[in-house]
Amino acid sequence: MDRKSLINDLHKALEILSEYSGGYSGEYASAEEFYCDLRNRVQKLEHGDDSVLAELQTWFTPTCQWDDFVGNISL
Repeated sequence: MDRKSLINDLHKALEILSEYSGGYSGEYASAEEFYCDLRNRVQKLEHGDDSVLAELQTWFTPTCQWDDFVGNISL
């Protein structure tokens, strides 16, 4: 997947996640808290910081943060 496509998918994820509130997932006490961190990582990636890629991959791994807050929604 190329960088532009990944960033577009992450923006879709942010849009979807913005519809959720509450919940719990490991280090995040709410969907809003996870949203803030995800938005921050997307901004870093947009500015060329590839150090966030491993964390983003983990967040979207089955049974991790994305699944905990949103469920099985395809981007």
